[in-house]
Amino acid sequence: MTASEGLPAEDAARSGSGSASLPERPRSRTMPAYYQSQVSSAVKKQRRQQESAVTGQLFLLREEKKQHTMELQSEARKVMRKVPMDLLASDWFNLNVDTIEMRAYLVDKVMPQIVMGLEQLLMEADARGLPYVAEEQRNRKSDDPEKELELAKVAEIIGDVEKRPEDDPSFDPNFNPVNFLARFLMRNNPRFNNQSETSPYARGLRVVSQALKEQVYSSEENKLANIKMEAKKKREEREQRERERQAELARKQAENEKLFKAWLEDPEEPGALVQVAFIQNALRSFHELVQKLPEDLKENARFDCDLEQTDATGSTLNEWQFVKYMMKHVHLFSPDMFDMFIGHMTECARAYHAANRLSRRQKIYTDLFHYLDTNIGYINRQTIVTLLRKYWFKCGKEKRALLRDPRKWPIVEIDEADEDAPEPLDDEDELGDGDEGEKVPSEEVEDGEEGEGEGEGNQDEAVEGEAQVGEEGEAAESEPQPAPDAQTAEAPGEAKAESVGDGETAPPADEANPELSVPVDPEAAVGAGGASTMKEPEDPSEDAGEAGEGEGEVDPEGGEPEAEETASIKEERDIIKEIKEAELERQKTDLMEAQLPKPIVTKFDSDMLTRDQFELLVENFLGETCPDKTLYSFISYIRDYYIERESDKLERLTKLNTDSKEKFNTHIVETLFDQWDTDGKGYIELQQFIVAAEKYKDGAEQEALETGLDEVGDVPDNQLTKPAFVNLVTTICGHMTDGLDQLQPFVQFLADSQDKTYEDRMRGLARKKWLDEITSAAQRTGEMEKVYHAVFQALYRDAETHGRNKRISANICLLEKIPAIEIGEQPGKVLRCVAATTDDAAVMLDGTITPDMPNVSFPAIATREPIHVPKVLSHGFVHFWNPSSRQKDGSLIVCPVLDGSKCAFATLSVDSCRTQNKETGIFLAHEIAFIQGVAQRFSQAFTLIDIKRRSLKIVESCIKWIKLNCPSVQDCTHYLVEYAENEPGTDFTLRMMVGSDYRGEVTYFTKPPALALADNMFKEYLYKAVSNSETVVAEGHGQYHMACPIRDEENYARSVMDINIGANIEINRIEKLDLLRMLRIQQIAFIFMEAEAKGKVSETLTVEKDMGGSASSILFERIMLMEMRKALSEIDSEIFAEIKSYTEPPKVVLQIVDILIELFLAKKKDQFNNWTAKKLVLSSEMLKRVASFDPTAVTDVDHRELRKMLDGIDKQSFSDKGPFPAEVLYNWLTVSISLMEHADNFRSATASQAPAAAASDEVTAAAQEQQE
Repeated sequence: MTASEGLPAEDAARSGSGSASLPERPRSRTMPAYYQSQVSSAVKKQRRQQESAVTGQLFLLREEKKQHTMELQSEARKVMRKVPMDLLASDWFNLNVDTIEMRAYLVDKVMPQIVMGLEQLLMEADARGLPYVAEEQRNRKSDDPEKELELAKVAEIIGDVEKRPEDDPSFDPNFNPVNFLARFLMRNNPRFNNQSETSPYARGLRVVSQALKEQVYSSEENKLANIKMEAKKKREEREQRERERQAELARKQAENEKLFKAWLEDPEEPGALVQVAFIQNALRSFHELVQKLPEDLKENARFDCDLEQTDATGSTLNEWQFVKYMMKHVHLFSPDMFDMFIGHMTECARAYHAANRLSRRQKIYTDLFHYLDTNIGYINRQTIVTLLRKYWFKCGKEKRALLRDPRKWPIVEIDEADEDAPEPLDDEDELGDGDEGEKVPSEEVEDGEEGEGEGEGNQDEAVEGEAQVGEEGEAAESEPQPAPDAQTAEAPGEAKAESVGDGETAPPADEANPELSVPVDPEAAVGAGGASTMKEPEDPSEDAGEAGEGEGEVDPEGGEPEAEETASIKEERDIIKEIKEAELERQKTDLMEAQLPKPIVTKFDSDMLTRDQFELLVENFLGETCPDKTLYSFISYIRDYYIERESDKLERLTKLNTDSKEKFNTHIVETLFDQWDTDGKGYIELQQFIVAAEKYKDGAEQEALETGLDEVGDVPDNQLTKPAFVNLVTTICGHMTDGLDQLQPFVQFLADSQDKTYEDRMRGLARKKWLDEITSAAQRTGEMEKVYHAVFQALYRDAETHGRNKRISANICLLEKIPAIEIGEQPGKVLRCVAATTDDAAVMLDGTITPDMPNVSFPAIATREPIHVPKVLSHGFVHFWNPSSRQKDGSLIVCPVLDGSKCAFATLSVDSCRTQNKETGIFLAHEIAFIQGVAQRFSQAFTLIDIKRRSLKIVESCIKWIKLNCPSVQDCTHYLVEYAENEPGTDFTLRMMVGSDYRGEVTYFTKPPALALADNMFKEYLYKAVSNSETVVAEGHGQYHMACPIRDEENYARSVMDINIGANIEINRIEKLDLLRMLRIQQIAFIFMEAEAKGKVSETLTVEKDMGGSASSILFERIMLMEMRKALSEIDSEIFAEIKSYTEPPKVVLQIVDILIELFLAKKKDQFNNWTAKKLVLSSEMLKRVASFDPTAVTDVDHRELRKMLDGIDKQSFSDKGPFPAEVLYNWLTVSISLMEHADNFRSATASQAPAAAASDEVTAAAQEQQE
C-alpha cells in the first residue's frame, strides 16, 4: 500500500505530485470519505443517514476537544518560555507616600540598567581577582589569629591564591570600577538595548514599576502625576479638536465649491465666473438677517473680516477665488451657523437666477408698454386693470392658480380691493385650461380673411363668455373689441403683420419675444388693436369733407341744400384738432420739466401708468411662477384688446400739460421768493410785494391785483411765507388779461424790480447755503444734536463774515408743560435750555426760565415777534444765565420759533456780550433778519424730526396690531426714504428704523446705516416699491415679502413697510382683511400727522390735550377709532331685528352684548340676566352711544375686566354671525379698550411725576434766589 492510499482523492493527488514540501492540509469539519459506505437498499440508506448524522456530531466534538488541547499546550509553552521574576525586586514596593514617586522613577528609569551594570562590574572584578588581592593585603596588616583562620578557610574553599599571580595579564591593580560602570551604561542605553529584559531581577523591577505608577497616579497628594495626566488629556483633546477642525475645514471648502456651482447659470460651462458684487450683496443680507437673532447667536455669526465696499468695477471670481473669498469670511463659523449661512447663500443664488429671468421678461414688458403708448409716456391704468380682470376670468382654473386675482390687493389699491369676491365657477372659464381661445394676431394675418373670421369668432365667444360672467355678478362690462375701423382701414393685414409677428405663438423659453424687442411706431400701429383707433394722416373728418365736396354737392339749380356734416364727424374733427394742439403743448411742457429738479420717486396716479409702474403691475399679476406660454398668451390678449379713445388721449394729455405747467409756475415763483428773501428770514412783507406789483404794465393790471388780494384774503401778520407767496402770485396772474400765460413776464418784472447790490446777492447766496445745511442735517441724520450744531455754525459763520467779526453766544430753549404746577401768568409752562454754544453750555444746559422771572423770552413768545435789546445792562428785564456776565454789556435778540399753526414752541437767543468792540456789537437789520431765518429753518428741521419721531410711533402701533391680529406675518420692518447725496448711481437710500425681532416684539434699530441699492440687490423689491409708489410682492430668501409704500399728501412714497409672510404665497382671508385695515389706517394716520404738523386742526380725544408731544403714541388708535365710528354710523338699527327674534343667539353675540352692558350699563347689569333683557340693549340709542363714546375720558369702568371679557371671544366665529355686525363691534371694542389702557397708563405716570416735578421746581427757585 502506497503512502497516498487511504487518503482523499485530492490529497492523494498532492502526495503523488512528488513535491518535497506540501502545504499543510486545512482541517475540514466534514466527515472523511473512509467513514462513508455503499448503501444497497432504502432501509440501509435511511439507517446509514442516521448513523452518519450521529457520527458527524461525534466528529465535531472530537475536533473541538482537540483544538482546545492544542490551545492549552500553546499557552503552556509560552509560560515555559517566560523568564522567572526575581522576588527580591519586590522589596522596592511599599506604600510610603513620601518616597513613592522617587522609587517609581528609580525603578522605571534607573535600576534595571544599574543592576545589570553592577552585576557585570562584579563579574569583571572577580575575573581579575581584585576582591582577593584586596582582602589579602588587608589581612597582612592584621595580627589577629582569628582573621588568619578565616582567610585560610576562604582559600580552601575558593582555591589557592597562588594561582593568580600579579604578573597575570588580567590582573590590573589600577582597575577603575566607576569607569567600567559608566562605559557599560553608555554602551547599553535602554533606548537602544533591551538586554535588561533577560534578567529576572529586571523583569521583577518592571512589575514593581507598573504597580508603583498605579499608586502614583492614584495618589491625590501627588500633583505632578495629576498635572502630567491632565496635560496628556489636554493634548489628546487638542489633537482631536485639530482633527475635527481640519475635517470641518474640508467640509466648508466642499460646501463652498457646491455653492459656487449654485451661482452659475450653467454649472457645466468651463471657466464660468461669478460677479463679486452679487456675492458681497449676499453677505450683507446675511449680516442684516442675524441682527434680529439673540445676542449669543449674533456673536457666532460675526464675519471673520469686515465687509468690503460693494465692487463697482464688474470684477469676477472663478471657483478657486470664490472658495478663498468665502473662507476668508466664514472660516471660524460654527458648524450650525455655517449650515445656516450656506442655506442663506443658496437662497440668494436662487434669487439671483430669478432676478435674471425677471430682467429678461422686463424687456418684454417694456416693449409692450411702448406698443400701447402713443408717445405720451403714460397709459390708462383703469383700462389695464379691467383687461387684467377679464383675462383672469377667461383663464382656466389651473392658469388662475398661477396668477394673482386682479380684483384684490395688491393689484388694485386697498380701498378698491374686493377681498370677499368669490372664485369664478368652472363654467365661467372662457380660455379653458389649455390654449383654447387664445388669439394670435399673426395667424389671423397669415390666413387673410379666414384669420379675420376666426378672430371675429373668438371675439364673439369672448362676448358671450363675458355675458356669462356678468350674470354671475363678476363683470358687467362687455368684452372689449378692436375698433371696427381697425380691421378695414389702411391694410389691416399688413399692419398686424408688422406689429405682431410670428414670435408669440411659440416663443423660446429662454429668449424674449423677438417681435416685441423691435420699437413700434404708435402711428403705424393704429387699427391693430393698439393704442389708438385712428391714424392722423387719414383723418376721418377730412374724408368726410372730401365726400361733402364730391358726393354731397348738388346742382344749385335743383334748389337742394348742401349736405351738412354729422355731429359725430364734427366732434371727432374737433377732438383731433385738440389732440394736435395738446401734443404741441406737450413739447413745450417737456422743455419746462427739463428745467425742474427731477423728483426722487414717481408719483402714484390712479388714472395713469408710467413704464416702470406698468412693468410692476404686470409682475404682480403674473407672479414669478408664470410659465412662458401664459406670458405670451397674456401679451397677445393685451395687444389685441387695449383700446384708447381719442377723448381719453386728449384728457390725459391735457392733465399732463396742466400738471407740468403748475410745477413750472410754482418753481419759478419759489425762485423769485428766494431772490427777494436774501436774508433768509422766511417771509416777505405784503406791502413790499404790493408796491412792486402795482408798477407792472404801469398799473394796467391793477384790477387783477386787487381781485387776487381779495380772493386770497387776510395774510397773517402781513407776512407772506413761501407757500402763501406762490398762492398769491398765481391767483393774481389767473385774473390778468392773458391768464397764467402772463406769469413768466410778471415774475421776471418782479425779479427786475428788486435793486439788489452785488454784495447783497453774494450775502444771500452764502446765507442760503448755511440755512440749507440746517434742513439737510435733519433730513440726513434725524438727530437734534446735529441740527443744534448746524444752527450754531450758521450763526458763527454769519457773525464772522457779515457781522463785522462779532463774538456771539447763542442758546435754544423749548417750551415745556409741568402738570399740576401754577407759575405766575402762564401756569404750567417753563422754558428749558436744551442747547447752547460751547462757552456757556456748562452753565445754561437744562436751566429753566419761568414767566415770573425777569426775561424777554416769554414776551417774545406772546407777541410771536423777535425782540431786540441793544444794551442788556440798561434794559432791566433781561435774564442772565451766568451771574458773572452781569458786568458785560452787549446786544440781545430773542426770536420765537413758530410751528405750522403759528404757535411758538421755542426761542432762539443770540447775544454779543463777548464782543470787545461795542460799536460792532449791535446787530444790524440784515443780521436780525438772518437770525429770524435761522429760527424759521430750525422750526422746519424740528418739524421734520418730530414728524419722523411721530411716524415711528405710528409704525410701532401698526406693527403691534399686525402681530396681534395676523399670526401668519413673520416679521415687519419699516424703512425711511432718505436722500443719498454721497451715493453715486442712486437717488435715494433706505434706513431701517423699526421692526419686529425674533420674539415678535417691536424694536428700534440703533444707528442704522443708510442702505443703497448697489449694496442691497436682494432687496430690490423695496426700491421698486419706493420708486414707483406702488405695492410690490416678491420672493426673497425663500420667503414672500410685501413692500407697502407709505405716501404723503401728493402720493409720493416717503417710507416703506416690508411685511414678511413666510413661505406661504397668500394668508387666510380674516388675517388679510385685518392686515389691509392696519395698512389703510397707517396711511391715513400719516396724512393726518402731516396735516397737523402744518397747523391743520383735526378731531382729537380728551387725553391728547394733556399728552402734548406724546400724543403720537395713540394717533394710530385714534384713526382706528374714527374708522370704527364711521362704520358704526352706517349700521341701520333694523339689522338687530333678526337677531332679536332668536331664542338662543350665537355665543359671540351674547359676549359682545355683555361687554356693552359692562361698559355702559354697569350699574344696572343685574337686570340683564337673560336674553330677553339683554336684547333690549341692541337699539339705535346704543349705536349712538357707541359712536360718540370717548374711551380716553375719565370713567369708573375697569378696563382690565373688559379686556378679560374681550379675550374670551373667538374671532373665527364671526363667519357664522349672520346679520349681526359682530365684527364691527368687536373691532370697536378692541380699539376702545386699548385707548382706555393708554389713557390710564398716562394718567398714572403723570400722577407719579407731579410730586417730583414740584420738588425740583422748589430747588431751582431757591438756587436762583441765592444767586441773585
